[in-house]
Amino acid sequence: AFLGWRKTQPVLLEGDIEFLKSPKDTLVFTREHDGETLLVALNLSNHKTTVTLPAPATPVTDAPDFVAADWQGKKVHLEPWGVGIGRL
Repeated sequence: AFLGWRKTQPVLLEGDIEFLKSPKDTLVFTREHDGETLLVALNLSNHKTTVTLPAPATPVTDAPDFVAADWQGKKVHLEPWGVGIGRL
């Protein structure tokens, strides 16, 4: 499901990538293409975590169900092994 959805997102396929500073056991990066920027936050641990973002993001609404995070302003709360994708 995710790979099929990803193929419909030029920003994820062709966008420039920038890795952002993030807490231990997380990976946060942006992809930018044709004026669109997505922020991807990954929790690489079996514990809930919160990541502070450089700017507020709006969660994508058409991603597969497992891409779920709690976005609150400049913070994203991730479940264990969770993924969040938002628009900047």
